[in-house]
Amino acid sequence: MARGFGRFLKRLVKQMNRPKSSQPSDHDELAIASYPVGQPAEQPTDRLPAQPTERPMGQKIAYNTVIQFAGRIIGAILAIISTRLIADALGVAEYGRYATIFAYITFFGAFADFGFFWYLVREVAKSPASTEKITANVITLRLLFSLGVLILGSLIAWLIPNYDNEVKLGIILLAGSMLWVTLSNTLIGIFQANNRMDYPVINEIIGRVTTLILTVLVLKAGLGLLPIVLAALSGSFIIFALNAIMVRRYTRLRLGFDRELWRSIMRENLSLGINVLLGIIYFKIDSVILSALRPSLDIGIYAAAYKIIEILLAFPAMFMGAIFPSLAPLLIENKTKAKQLMQIAFDALLIAGIGVWFGAAALAPEIIELTTKGRGGFLTASAISINGLAITAPVILQFLLVAVFLAFLGNFYVSVIVAAGVQQRLIKTNIVNAIVNSLGNFLLIPLFSYVAAASFTIISELIMLFSAAIIVKGQVDFSPNWRIAPKVVLTGLAMAVVINLTKSAGLAVAVGCGSLTFLGLNWLVGSLDPELIRRLLNRKGS
Repeated sequence: MARGFGRFLKRLVKQMNRPKSSQPSDHDELAIASYPVGQPAEQPTDRLPAQPTERPMGQKIAYNTVIQFAGRIIGAILAIISTRLIADALGVAEYGRYATIFAYITFFGAFADFGFFWYLVREVAKSPASTEKITANVITLRLLFSLGVLILGSLIAWLIPNYDNEVKLGIILLAGSMLWVTLSNTLIGIFQANNRMDYPVINEIIGRVTTLILTVLVLKAGLGLLPIVLAALSGSFIIFALNAIMVRRYTRLRLGFDRELWRSIMRENLSLGINVLLGIIYFKIDSVILSALRPSLDIGIYAAAYKIIEILLAFPAMFMGAIFPSLAPLLIENKTKAKQLMQIAFDALLIAGIGVWFGAAALAPEIIELTTKGRGGFLTASAISINGLAITAPVILQFLLVAVFLAFLGNFYVSVIVAAGVQQRLIKTNIVNAIVNSLGNFLLIPLFSYVAAASFTIISELIMLFSAAIIVKGQVDFSPNWRIAPKVVLTGLAMAVVINLTKSAGLAVAVGCGSLTFLGLNWLVGSLDPELIRRLLNRKGS
C-alpha cells in the first residue's frame, strides 16, 4: 500500500509540473489560463505556456469557487464518515473527550494565524514580483507564532482539573498536527492569490483520505483515543508536504528574517491580527469553556451538532475567499465593478444561507443520525431540559443553524472590510463580542450547559453582522439590495415543507426533492438571475 501510494504521489507531482505545449489541449486550458504570475525571471522558458490568455475575472472566480466547492463537498463527506465511525465506536461521553481535545487545541491553534493568511493573499495579489520575499517572512513569523501559542496552550491544559491525563496528552499530540495545519494554510494563501485553488484542494483530499484510512485501522484494532489523534497528525503532515511541493511553481520556499519587513507586516497586520484573535475568542471559546466546566457528556452532545456547523461555515468563507483576490484591486481601481461584484456575492450568500438554514433544520434528526450512525445515544442523550423539552443534539443543531445563516451574511461583510483594508474598524465590535461571549458562557454554561453556548453563538453573530454592515456602508459606501430576500424566504419554507413530506422515503430523496424545489422556485421567481451570472462570468479582470 505504501509503495503504491508513493507511486501515486510521484505521478501527481509529475503531472502538475509537466511542461506545457504551445498548443494546449482542452484539458490543459484551465491550468494555462491562470499560469502563476509570481514566477522568478530565471525560470526555464520551456515551462512557460506560449501566448497565455488571461481568463476573465469572473471565470477565475467561478472556476476556483467550483473547485473549492467540490473539494469541500468531498471533505465534508470524508469528515462525516470519520465522525460517524468515531462517534459510533466511542459513544457520547467518550466522543466528548475526543471533541475536547480538538476544540481546545483548535482554539489555541487559530491564534497562530494573527491574520497572516489574508495579509499574504492581499499583498501577493498586489505585488506578484515580491511573492518569494513576502512568503518567506510570513512563513517565519507564523512558525514562531504557532510554536509559541501551541506550547503555551499545551502547558495551560495541564492546569485544567476537568481534563484527565489522556486528554492532556491528546492535546499535546494534536498540537503537532495544528502546527502543520497553520503552515499549510499559509501556503494556501499563495494558491489563493494566484487563483489556483485546485492544487491545495487535491492535496487536502489526499490528506483527509489518509487520515480516514488510518482512523479505520485504529478503530478496528481498538487502540483507543490517542492513536485516533495520531491519525489526524499524520494526515496534516501529508497535506503540508504536498502543498510545499506544489507551491514551488509560484515561489521558492525559505525562511525570511527581514526585520524591517517584519515590522512592516506587524504594523500593517496589527488591526487584522487583533480582529482575528478577538474573533477566535467569540467563535471558539464556548466549546473550551463547556469542556472545562461540564462533563464530557455535554461536550459530546454539543460537538455532534457543532461538527455540522463547522462543515457548513466553510462554504461562505470559501466563496468569499475565491472572490477576495479580484475584489481587493477593484475597490481601488473600479468602484462600479466592485459594487456589482459585491451585490452578486451577497445575493449568492443570501440564497445559500436561507437554503442551508431551512433545509438542515428540517433534516436535523436525520443529519445527526447520519453523522453518528444513530447509536451511542446521540439522538436521545440530553444533559438539560427546558419546559419538559429534552435538548438533544438534533434540537441544538436546529438552534445553531440560526447562527449559520447570520454567519453566511456576516462573512460577506467582513471579507469586504478586509478587502478594503479598513479592518481596524472591526476591533471595537470584536472586543464587545469577545467580552460578551466569554463572560456569558463562563457565567451561564454551569447552569444551562450547551444551551448557553449556542445562545451566545447566535448573539455574537448578530452583533458582528449588524456592526460589519454599518462599517461597509460607511467605509465602502455599499449597502446591498435585499430585494430578493422575501422571495428566498418563501422558497425556503416551500423547500422545508417538501423535505418533511418526503423524509419517509429516505434522506437522499428528501435532500434531492428539497434542493430541486428550492433552486427551481428561486429560478422561477427571479431570485437566481441568469443575466447577472452571465455578466459576472464575462467581465474581464483588470
